[in-house]
Amino acid sequence: MPGIGFFGAARSRRDGPAGRGRPLPACCAMRFTKWDYLVFPVLAALAIGVFYAALRLLGFFGLGLLGLVIAFVTVRMDLERDGHSPEPTVLVEQARARERMTRAEKAAFRSAQQWRLRPLFVAQIVATGCIILGFGLHFLL
Repeated sequence: MPGIGFFGAARSRRDGPAGRGRPLPACCAMRFTKWDYLVFPVLAALAIGVFYAALRLLGFFGLGLLGLVIAFVTVRMDLERDGHSPEPTVLVEQARARERMTRAEKAAFRSAQQWRLRPLFVAQIVATGCIILGFGLHFLL
């Protein structure tokens, strides 16, 4: 069923990675629209501006701090990838439900989760780079 995705992208259940026609969950399959092409340069400029401001205001130490903030956010998101719950009984029920899944359902769940967490991995790489460059150059220079 077609719908609207992130940034207004049209999505279809038949669109898989690289348009191979493999079905994906409705939340994951997206195509770029004109709106996305307008928003991306703004977001890229904003990211470059934050990077530059951190570098100018606090020097390399600020870049390292920015990397630490990004790293803490991404680690928290990774820990809560199955859903945030203050009750441990909910997590136990989720584990039991996964045990009852068939192999195909487990594979589909893992595939959807990997697809959803791919941008998180990129953010973790960026955070690691900011930490290494920021604190490394701060203490070397």
